[in-house]
Amino acid sequence: MYRKVLLSLFAVACALPTDLVPTPQCLYNGHIYPSGAFQPSVCVHCQCSSTGLVTCAPQFCPPPICVDAVKDPSKCCPVCPNGRNCRISGDGTVVKFGENYFDGSQECHCPSHGSFEAECIYV
Repeated sequence: MYRKVLLSLFAVACALPTDLVPTPQCLYNGHIYPSGAFQPSVCVHCQCSSTGLVTCAPQFCPPPICVDAVKDPSKCCPVCPNGRNCRISGDGTVVKFGENYFDGSQECHCPSHGSFEAECIYV
């Protein structure tokens, strides 16, 4: 009798439609996520395992290549809307990388070695 009941339960469980079989889920910060990759915030990437284990890693942001980087709420890392640039110390003028800036007494450009301070010479 006991063996028959177990076999009957097994047969019922195997006959369940696939949409009724529960999929693995994970609980993370009060939210339930299905198994697989998910992104709870713009700067965090997570993985929900089939056993319910969550592993997360923050997104790495390289240093911006400009002096006027802005934070776009839809992106994790700061962006440089004006491209690579540097700043003239003293007056704060921003110079685009690869261009020369002349203010009437000095000519300035961004150095190629990655400094964000413009190199200027009086002419």
